[in-house]
Amino acid sequence: MKVLVIYYKQDAVVSTLRLGGLIKYLPEFGWEPIILTNKPSPELNKFKVITVPYDDDYIKRLPKLLRNIKNNSNILLKIIKFTWMAFFLYPDAQKYWYEPALAVVEDLLENEDIDAVISSFPPVTPHLIAKSIHENYGIPWIADLRDLWTQYGYYVYKLFPPRLYRERRLEKNTLSQADYLTIVSEPLAEKLRKIHKDSSIRIIPNGFDPEIVNQGHPLTKKFSIIYAGGLWSGRRDPRILFEAIKQLKLENKIDLNDFEINFFGPDEDRYWIQNFIKGYGLEEIVNFQGLIPRDEVIKKEWGSQLLLLLLWDNPDEKGVVPGKIFEYLAAKRPILVIGYVGGVVDDLLKQTHTGISLNNVNEIKRELLKAYSEFKCSGMVSYNGVYEEIEKYNHKEMTKKFVDVLNRVLKN
Repeated sequence: MKVLVIYYKQDAVVSTLRLGGLIKYLPEFGWEPIILTNKPSPELNKFKVITVPYDDDYIKRLPKLLRNIKNNSNILLKIIKFTWMAFFLYPDAQKYWYEPALAVVEDLLENEDIDAVISSFPPVTPHLIAKSIHENYGIPWIADLRDLWTQYGYYVYKLFPPRLYRERRLEKNTLSQADYLTIVSEPLAEKLRKIHKDSSIRIIPNGFDPEIVNQGHPLTKKFSIIYAGGLWSGRRDPRILFEAIKQLKLENKIDLNDFEINFFGPDEDRYWIQNFIKGYGLEEIVNFQGLIPRDEVIKKEWGSQLLLLLLWDNPDEKGVVPGKIFEYLAAKRPILVIGYVGGVVDDLLKQTHTGISLNNVNEIKRELLKAYSEFKCSGMVSYNGVYEEIEKYNHKEMTKKFVDVLNRVLKN
């Protein structure tokens, strides 16, 4: 059986690991993946890959007046830029990938018998391509959503009705045609059902590659905390952690010379952190390392005493399960989540015994002090993850769930 997998590879590598893991393990379940994407990837070399290159740098498409607008630019220019993007980058910056990608697929279908299509969102365009294939050729279609579409907590046009109304209508018209919708968590599925009442929806969590797991990497000599990912303009906010460390220092309960906090992420986050870090007196222990290759980040995670995951402290985060949490599961190091408590991430940590979710300064202080005391006594923070529970979230288990959906759509 052959399945066409359509996904658009963006710079946020973790977000596309779901599709990479699916593609890697599909053959073990009797499915041959054929991949339509925009960028070649070494991990896909053993598969049939159709690459349709595309430059999605939307800055190049902006009028010259709007290209160099920064956060401190004139408010009127920022409004003009936002409005321009709302209308001219609809439904996404990849919209001009649609026609050349679809043309290549039509050529493919003359030579290949494709039994099913899986498209991945975000961005929107892969779903639009899959919808056309489904309508024109009658091939069963699974629309996978790594995040919600117009219900997404970070959806930038939430307060801009002209764009929201138009895109919500597109979402309904598009996803209503899919045979199945797949999404990463039950709370997100609940939201999805509110606007896709007649759709068949299956929850398929993300996962980690069982071949990329910490086998005993040496730990750092310092009490190291690592965060790898974006801060989303401060919505994922480390300041409560900094406040907890500052207070422990003032109470003479910790020695800052033992500490090392490393952030790996985009440069805009560096400037955001630098604006306030001195106020906590932590500039000597907080290091911003920028973006480095993923395999290097993984080794840093494996060697860290604590893994930090930041969530937006907002109910919209309840069903959000960042791909990073699964990478952390494979690191086999204790996880400290700061932000929204009571969501899917919290449940996952409790199920796997891999960490704790907190959003209160005093609770964070207690947890840090407990971990720090272990570190001072033994040179390491203990790890108590339950192997059997963690293994439920590897990419093979994830692929099994996709295969079940594939088999269902074929029967229908």
